[in-house]
Amino acid sequence: MVSVASLCIGRAGAAHCFIQCSDPPTALPLGAMAISTATKEELKARIEAGIPGARAEVSGDDGHHFEAVVAAPAFAGLSRIAQHRLVYDVFDGELGDRIHALSLQTKAE
Repeated sequence: MVSVASLCIGRAGAAHCFIQCSDPPTALPLGAMAISTATKEELKARIEAGIPGARAEVSGDDGHHFEAVVAAPAFAGLSRIAQHRLVYDVFDGELGDRIHALSLQTKAE
């Protein structure tokens, strides 16, 4: 039987939780805590679904680092930064985590 004690300390906008178990840790199988990798096909599909009329070409085979060229009518009249933000918003916080890096080239159609 494992007994667990936890303590959470919070302040505005942040919380830190500490968990203490009375039993020693158990080894997990290799890969049990691995983060799932992304594929270039997944990124392409998500960009094209998330930005109306977008066409994307995505490369990158290691599951974490990708390059994309994205063309979309939605980019018309937007600065390059605003265009990139539209693409980054498709991934809702996964950039820098599950998707470590995404290099972008964008153009209006």
